[in-house]
Amino acid sequence: MAKDLMDDEAETAAAEGFTDEQFREDVANVVRAREKAGKANGDVGQTVKTLEEQRGYNRKAFNLICVLAKQSSDGVADFLRTFNAGVAALALGTEQQPDLLDESGADEENERKTKGKVASLAKERSKRKPADALN
Repeated sequence: MAKDLMDDEAETAAAEGFTDEQFREDVANVVRAREKAGKANGDVGQTVKTLEEQRGYNRKAFNLICVLAKQSSDGVADFLRTFNAGVAALALGTEQQPDLLDESGADEENERKTKGKVASLAKERSKRKPADALN
């Protein structure tokens, strides 16, 4: 039965101009294109590494800027709105920057504030009608 199904699919493919030879050629073309793309990606990586060494660029920042340079102005504005707000919220790059991975309890004040906010939100939700609880 499986052989019959394969024969039917082969007949349909042949009717649509699909041949084994053409398929093998298409696969070879894609493999060659991927090899070229891999080499090109390697070349791009080497170029960025050279710029990093020669000009002191931060690799991640430079790559991110290259990605943003390809976006529309609306896309960049949307990204920057979120990014800048996140940097400010976490006080990144300042002495007040929290250690988000610190498990020693050194940031107890923020934990206490967060628990207070969670408790007040839970209390507020408990006062709502059941239909409003989903909002």
